Amino acid sequence: MWVGAAWAGLNKWDRNKQKFKRFSFDPDNSVDGKFNRVYSIVEDPEGIIWFGTDNGLYSYNRFSNEFKNYKYNSMGKSNRVRHIYIDEYGIIWLGTLTKGLGKFNPLSGLFQFYSNDINNAASISSNRVMFILPDKNDIYWIGTVDGLNRFDKRTGNFKRYKHDQNNPHSLSQDEVETLYEDRQGRLWIGTY
Repeated sequence: MWVGAAWAGLNKWDRNKQKFKRFSFDPDNSVDGKFNRVYSIVEDPEGIIWFGTDNGLYSYNRFSNEFKNYKYNSMGKSNRVRHIYIDEYGIIWLGTLTKGLGKFNPLSGLFQFYSNDINNAASISSNRVMFILPDKNDIYWIGTVDGLNRFDKRTGNFKRYKHDQNNPHSLSQDEVETLYEDRQGRLWIGTY
């Protein structure tokens, strides 16, 4: 079992030994190379562990014991990755806290972003993405600090859902922290 912790990095629980092993990565003994906070962890079909941190996206190859760090912003700017989802094509979708919804291709090493555009109502509602959930119809539901977004990958467009004090059936609050789809296809939304 892989566990991400605030200020305790990446940890692996060994059921047989009943112990945690803590992983750290500091190639240059520099603050920039370290990861302490781990927000999201996903394993890809090849067994590579991907995790989001304050310092960008990391991969850990447990077979070669090799870490790699992928940053989408230059030095000194935020590279915080809050949530990760890997699709059926191996594309890694990122919930970032500065650039919106990210798309990372591990083969090319390239990032693409869907960011908020105040002049475009079909853009994502906020660049602070907390959660990504694809539903059974391959629609992506994106929880942000400013509402829920329905993302159509084919068009690249977003539809926004927000709290409306005049509508008791709207979101209870705009900061969406987590999402879940049940067996009946109902979307459950956890707000702040």
